Amino acid sequence: MRSLKLIFLLTMIVWGIFSCSCNSKEKGATLQGCIYVGSIRSDKYHLPECEWAKKIKPDNRICFKDKEEAREQGYVPCKVCLQVKVDKP
Repeated sequence: MRSLKLIFLLTMIVWGIFSCSCNSKEKGATLQGCIYVGSIRSDKYHLPECEWAKKIKPDNRICFKDKEEAREQGYVPCKVCLQVKVDKP
């Protein structure tokens, strides 16, 4: 019985390691496949093609699936690539 529990535990650990996909907590995310990109060293999120996103070191890069996910984690939009245009009266 003890060995069966150990096998089950090891199976779950291995399955968890190999079933990971790109998500906001994964460091080292590639720019491809990310809707928005952030750095663990700043509070900004960017479009992957942004000049500032391209400067983020791969080890510091995190991936967001949408704006809401980035904002929930305390990130704010980049003023270069995600600038909100407001018409002045």
